[in-house]
This record gives sequence, C-alpha cells and structure tokens, in this order.
Amino acid sequence: MTEDVKAARLEVEILAFDEVLTPHHEATVTLDATLRDGSEKRFARTFSSQVAIADGDAAAVAESMGKALDAVVGKVAAAAAQALAPHPTTPARARRK
Repeated sequence: MTEDVKAARLEVEILAFDEVLTPHHEATVTLDATLRDGSEKRFARTFSSQVAIADGDAAAVAESMGKALDAVVGKVAAAAAQALAPHPTTPARARRK
C-alpha cells in the first residue's frame, strides 16, 4: 500500500457470496468495485459471476463458490487493466496531415 494520493486504487465490496437453490442450484458472487486513479474515478461497477453446483454435497458447493469467485475477480482485473491502459489522446487519423 502507498500513501501516494495520485496512485491508482481499487476499492471492492462483497455484495453477495451465496449458494442459490432456485431456480437453478448455483454459486453466485457479486462485487461492487470502484477504481480511482488519483482524483479521477475510472469506473464504479458491479461485477457478478454464477457457476452451477453439480452435487448438493459441501465439496461441490465449495468448489463452485471458488470458481465463481475466481471468475468475478478476473472480470474486475480485466476491467481495471483496460481502464488503466494508456490511451492516445488524439486519434491516429487526426495526427496524420
């Protein structure tokens, strides 16, 4: 962690980490994520993933919960990488004269 107020930071809140029984037996993980880069808010979004639970035993539930968590964290990471990627300030066509 850094004290630099200009550094990018990702704030994440877990909204759901649930075993859903109906209409489909599935693991659901929902995160609320806000990415700030200095004083600029790059995004504030809700991300969610669902993974089917094959059996009703505890091991299957735990495995599906883990997979749903992995998937939703991957979505947040991809969005953060895209938001922080350098973007040209002027389209390439406009620079050619």
